[in-house]
Amino acid sequence: MLILSLLVAILILSIKTGLVLGSSWLTIPKISGYATIFGSSVVLLSYIFNEKYQLIGDFIDKYTFAFACLTGLLFLYLGVERTCICTCETKTLGIKQKISYWLGFLPCPFCVGALVISVIYTAGGLKVPLYAVSIATGIAFSLGIVLVSWILRRLLTRFNFDVASFFHQGLLFLGIFTLLSAFLIPNIVATMQDTFIPMVLSSKKELLLSAVGFFVLFALGFGKEMLTGFNSLSWRR
Repeated sequence: MLILSLLVAILILSIKTGLVLGSSWLTIPKISGYATIFGSSVVLLSYIFNEKYQLIGDFIDKYTFAFACLTGLLFLYLGVERTCICTCETKTLGIKQKISYWLGFLPCPFCVGALVISVIYTAGGLKVPLYAVSIATGIAFSLGIVLVSWILRRLLTRFNFDVASFFHQGLLFLGIFTLLSAFLIPNIVATMQDTFIPMVLSSKKELLLSAVGFFVLFALGFGKEMLTGFNSLSWRR
């Protein structure tokens, strides 16, 4: 189960990072260089934080919700803010545009951090050497980033998509997804940890009235749609 969780994390995080880098002005060789740096960072940071995994776990439990909300709002702002032109070099941008541009790459280090935590917990849970898990994960993460970026760049070039627009829409999607995850996942986990008890109906009469009410609303809506369809056919004739 831990291996499957790590594989899913590698897949999701490499796709997420590849979408961000692939929709930027960076060339594929530069993206390959950044992907190598990210993969090496996974190995290095895994060794640095290996002895502090308990502290990391406590920090995540305490501050994940607030940090996820702030991150989601930041991504939403960057997704709506379109002053940054992502198809050109940063030398031609102003200070505000440069800051806005580089903030758009924030998902990348976040993905690296999340993957490092997954590597540490997987190695500890499976009782395998950390170097084996971290190196294999780093290589797979780097290759996944390059592959996703290359595929995305080919699609953008083939269908003449606006790269800057795609970049901002991607950040907007990441912001919405981050906020939804921050609000939904803790509630789902808390619900799964609760003790489930059978539902008791306090009044069968109220249940029957509710069912009749829903049926009446459904019948009214269905009848209205049928009348609209008949009127449309009559008008065409």
